[in-house]
Amino acid sequence: MNKGVLALFVRSMREDSRRILPYAARVALVLLVLLVVAISQQVYRFGGGAAGLRVFSGVTWLNFGFLTLIGLTYFASAITEEKEDGTLGLLRMTNLNPVSILLGKSTSRLIAALLLMAAQLPFTMLAVSLGGISMHQVLNTYLVMAAYAFLLCNLALVFSVICRRTASAAAMTVVVLLTITFGWMLFMGFTTALFDRSVPLFQDITMWLLSISPTTSLMKIFNTGFDEVLVYQPASNVVIGLVLFGISWAVFDVFNQGEGRGGARPKQAVTEEGVEAIRLPQVAKPRPGSWAVTWRDFYFYFGGLARQIYILALILAVIVLICVYVNVTSKYGMSLDDIAPLLITLGVCFVALRLGLGAAGIFKFERAGETLSALALLPKSMKRVAYEKVVALFLATIPGLVAIGLGIMIVDLPRFDHWDSDEYLSLFVTIASVMFGLHLVAYLSLYLRWGAFPIGIMACGVIWLLIFLMFVLVTRGRYDEESLFFPIGLTFSGFAVALHLLIGKRLYRLASES
Repeated sequence: MNKGVLALFVRSMREDSRRILPYAARVALVLLVLLVVAISQQVYRFGGGAAGLRVFSGVTWLNFGFLTLIGLTYFASAITEEKEDGTLGLLRMTNLNPVSILLGKSTSRLIAALLLMAAQLPFTMLAVSLGGISMHQVLNTYLVMAAYAFLLCNLALVFSVICRRTASAAAMTVVVLLTITFGWMLFMGFTTALFDRSVPLFQDITMWLLSISPTTSLMKIFNTGFDEVLVYQPASNVVIGLVLFGISWAVFDVFNQGEGRGGARPKQAVTEEGVEAIRLPQVAKPRPGSWAVTWRDFYFYFGGLARQIYILALILAVIVLICVYVNVTSKYGMSLDDIAPLLITLGVCFVALRLGLGAAGIFKFERAGETLSALALLPKSMKRVAYEKVVALFLATIPGLVAIGLGIMIVDLPRFDHWDSDEYLSLFVTIASVMFGLHLVAYLSLYLRWGAFPIGIMACGVIWLLIFLMFVLVTRGRYDEESLFFPIGLTFSGFAVALHLLIGKRLYRLASES
């Protein structure tokens, strides 16, 4: 192969080998695995069947979630980060062809993710000593995960080539992943409603959608007594990934014309996060008043009120599709009491993703454009500027909050006067944990260009496990909810306050340096 094709790829691999962050991430994941094994040894030392299977399945689903989050940030920013920084044109001016850029910016990241999983493999085998799982199941699991990583990387790469912003590429990747994971259910429901259940073609399509899903393979592996060799799902994921890489190669020049080739960039309708799309009808923008930063972020970064209405309509459309599927495939159908949990679940998921991704990019554009110093010159303090950006972020969660409110109204308004101390304590711990997580993600985003969201979530999980292990060891398994959760809530509250102060200091320092 021509050495010029691999030039950027080799350079990226050499840079990763000289940075401390990849090694720190591998060590952190290994320590997390050992921590889970240590906790499980304490929990299951007095008995419990298939302890090894439970431990390994927990670690695997944790890896699966972490890998998916990496795909929404690390993989999806392969090309978009160059567009956002305005450096893709410089890469094109070096006479690097599209495949060289794709290999250097995307495939190198895939190898870094695979190395993360490979570092855990020897330590996850400790689960075999706990019983209930075999080496064969462990190896098949990592084969499935590696194939999924290959598919996810190239899927995110396609949207990274097409979109201009990382958030846009991540959103499109989520939609396709949900289609791969749950699309077979909707397809089966609609085909059952329109055609006879015994139509072979539609049965084959449904089974194919099931067979390429990594979640289906993982659940199959975790069955006791599994002794097969999975071939179709890993092979299909690799083939689909190669096709997606080819698509990225084919459309690279189409969606990136004018980047470093001397031509003018084509005019595009840019939405809140830079998605190239047809311009949608807009709601009239009010005057900013004294909350100019909130006004700017809400209407130009988050799309304004019109975008929130469209997102709410999408959430309701998903609910309708699920209702149609259940009514077609089940003789019981769905009642309002069944719809309420769906509304609350989708609303909570949207709010969590919006807040997490928003906290990870709350000062992203200011850092990229080096405009923090300009914000510092405004007749308001940096603290006020930061608070106004937080208000805009919370306004962008309106669709999720409306969905949650509708679900609560359907099932009945909560009666707080009937709550006992345990329920108030759980609410306190939940709020403290969320505030700590958001502050941690925001703080990491002031140092990292990518990965603040998944790294922050992983760090929160590790801290939870450490605190839980500490209480298990101290109390020797004899503890109640109040003695466990109240100190945890206080700990997370203290961490959140400390990070709040550190974020302020970091902002002032970045503003003075830009």
